[in-house]
Formats: sequence, C-alpha cells, structure tokens
Amino acid sequence: MSSVVLFSLSVCASALPKPPTSLVLSEVSATSVKLTWNSGNIDPVLSYVVQYKPKFAPDSKYEEIFDITDTEYTVRGLNAHTVYEFRVSAMNGVGRSMASSPVDVTTGELG
Repeated sequence: MSSVVLFSLSVCASALPKPPTSLVLSEVSATSVKLTWNSGNIDPVLSYVVQYKPKFAPDSKYEEIFDITDTEYTVRGLNAHTVYEFRVSAMNGVGRSMASSPVDVTTGELG
C-alpha cells in the first residue's frame, strides 16, 4: 500500500518590515516627481505607501498613496514651485514599517 502526503508551505513575515532606503527623487516637473527607492528588506514586502506634503505649509498633513507594488512611483497633481517632503513606508502581513528618511524637492515653474 502506498500513500501520498500532501502539504503546503507558506512563508509569513513575523515582524514589521524595515523602512525603505535610498529614496531618490527625479524627473521633477511643475506638477509631478518620480520616486525610486530600495526595499531595504530581505523578506517579501506586499506593498509600499508614499507619503508627501508641502514642507512649509502650516499644519500640513501627509497625503498617502497606497498599494504601490514596485520600488518606483510618479506622484502627479502637485502644485508648481512648491517644496514638498516625501517619504516611503513598506507593508507586509504584520503591518507597516517606519517611514524612510524624508527627502525634499521643489517642483518646477508652470509654463
């Protein structure tokens, strides 16, 4: 008599992910900016959250863009000639990492 044993192996994260590293801003225009970063994690990351806000606006809160699955993203709909602060967090099955170190950029002029 022979028997077949079936099993499945699932990999689950047991800790929060580490913050993304090496955040770089490029392709800056009057209304958009491209972000690229390194995951900073050996274990799988489900998605990333990009956070941004006008740097010098009083009481400004971070806008958040969720469900980013790549390590680059272009933020659109920004205001021209404005200093923005950007940062990125990683998400896994346990939760959300601390944010990356923030990076500032000034959007260009319209025209």
